[in-house]
Amino acid sequence: MVLFYTNDRNFFGESEILVILITMVYNESQLKWRRMAFSFQLLSALSL
Repeated sequence: MVLFYTNDRNFFGESEILVILITMVYNESQLKWRRMAFSFQLLSALSL
């Protein structure tokens, strides 16, 4: 993930919210992928 930092206070204030939103979305997708991987492992274990 690439973050851009500037000395402009206004831009940083706005980008901070953006970064928080991106981080939340990123964490959500990570959890979803983990759940999917886990359920896939569970299914493959049960099919054996």
